[in-house]
Amino acid sequence: MARNYRRMYRMTRLELQWLNCLEKSELDTSSAFSPKEALEAIKAVPLIGGTKRKTLPHSSRLAFILRKSPEYERAGFRGSNGEITTNTHGTTQWIKVNDYKEI
Repeated sequence: MARNYRRMYRMTRLELQWLNCLEKSELDTSSAFSPKEALEAIKAVPLIGGTKRKTLPHSSRLAFILRKSPEYERAGFRGSNGEITTNTHGTTQWIKVNDYKEI
């Protein structure tokens, strides 16, 4: 039986706009954040005219976009097999690569 796997294509213009809004937002990307927190930060950034955004990704779609982006990586815990796992709530934490601070 064939499975349909979701392919990772190039970033679309809308996805790049969402990531730019995430950079402009008040969210601290140097510490770990969830896709839900990133979505709330994107909602808070107004458009040029001061209006609200009409197109916003779902938090699971935003997690897929963060996975596609080379600027962000998972900041979860390492499992016994070396793979990055999710935290206790089931959501993956993300962190910006260039802003990473050693603890």
